[in-house]
Amino acid sequence: MPSRSSPPEIGEDTSLKHHRHINSYHLLPPLLAGTITITIILLTLLTIFIYRKLSRNRTAPSDSPSHRQCHRFSYSLIRRATSSFSASNRLGHGGFGSVYKGSLPSLPQQLAIKVMKSADSLHGEREFHNELSLSRALVSPHIVPLLGFSSDSGKRRFVLVYELMENGSVQDALLDKKCEELMSWSRRYRVLCDVAKGLEYLHHFCNPPVIHGDIKPSNILLDGEFKAKIGDFGLARLKTEVLIEGLEEDDILKKKDENGSILEETESGLTGFEEGASSTVADRSPEASPGLSPEKGVLYLKGCLIKRVAREEIGGGTKIMEVGLNP
Repeated sequence: MPSRSSPPEIGEDTSLKHHRHINSYHLLPPLLAGTITITIILLTLLTIFIYRKLSRNRTAPSDSPSHRQCHRFSYSLIRRATSSFSASNRLGHGGFGSVYKGSLPSLPQQLAIKVMKSADSLHGEREFHNELSLSRALVSPHIVPLLGFSSDSGKRRFVLVYELMENGSVQDALLDKKCEELMSWSRRYRVLCDVAKGLEYLHHFCNPPVIHGDIKPSNILLDGEFKAKIGDFGLARLKTEVLIEGLEEDDILKKKDENGSILEETESGLTGFEEGASSTVADRSPEASPGLSPEKGVLYLKGCLIKRVAREEIGGGTKIMEVGLNP
């Protein structure tokens, strides 16, 4: 007689299911904690990525037509362009860092490569981004053109690449070397007019206006034809209706430049020279300058720069503050 299979033991099956349920219950908290941890890590990484992308976009050159084409170079390429920052290629140095002469196959011009000092990394980086964001937006024959830049925040390397001005600064050419080409008053006068036109562009054709804030002979550069261009926008600011962006009202007082000249600041934040030069070039009508001689076409400039440029022998008893437009 065939044997019957014994029915499954109900108690044993129930015990097994209960055991599995307990194991699943113990695994749930670590699985949940792991999922939450991974989610937090992914969100953190995503936030960092977006922040860095936005930061790069704020400082990277814009493709807008109003901006000059500005190249981004690798630091290794900059190093080769200056022969590893050779002392023989160094054009000058100061509190901002050093400037080197260089050349790149992709650019036809000789270059002035400004390597920002990284000892005070926070200040140096802030000044670099300030100068980059302003200079790349300026397009004028009276402003030194910015051609490119190189930046590496991790290694604190910040470089600005400008077109080389062959005849250096007014400080070097006129006041230090006594360059023969600048000994005539007519040539010096043209230099002053170039500076005034540059300031007119910054104050009246930029929106919002740009306040250079550091006009002095060492920041006026001369190209191969001794045409003057304004350079070094590390201290420049955008002018708002009330204050200069980034400065408190109490800070708009006085600055003393490295040559010992006092640059008075007006309530608008303009230096005395900047205010006088730009306003008179913008409007040379008799109504704008009632105390000047309109028939002589007088350009009225005030401040330390014109005094320094005109203090040499100019002959003929010419007055510093009143010179004909066709000397």
